[in-house]
Amino acid sequence: MGGGGSGGFSRIDLTELSAAANDRLRKLAETGTRILFVSETDDRKLLDKSLQASKVFDMSKISVHDSSNPAGATEALQSSSVVIGFTSSTAKEDFLNAIAEAATRTKKQGIHVGVGESAIIPSKMKAYRWPSMTWKELEKIFAA
Repeated sequence: MGGGGSGGFSRIDLTELSAAANDRLRKLAETGTRILFVSETDDRKLLDKSLQASKVFDMSKISVHDSSNPAGATEALQSSSVVIGFTSSTAKEDFLNAIAEAATRTKKQGIHVGVGESAIIPSKMKAYRWPSMTWKELEKIFAA
């Protein structure tokens, strides 16, 4: 008894899948996309330092918010195309999870950037399958 299936599972080439996702992000970067960077308060200084050192991001097209001002981040989300969740040393994730949920509801592209070995990936960013990468990888994509 039971329904016989036809065939098995199709094999997914993760390299191709990753390349396609990165290609999509590059296209967003090329179109002058507005970017919302978000972090927990603990990681804000490193996020600011990373942005200041970067030669990739147009500061007039980004907005940076942390958990000290969730309403500002939610408002900035409306005019952004991409949301980048930044983690380094924080163990907190409530704010980033809330932003990930809001970004998903409004169909915004989300990316997680982790800096350092202790960087967590917030649970909602994992659940919604946001790509996770290093700061260098992010800059490489947006430098295109």
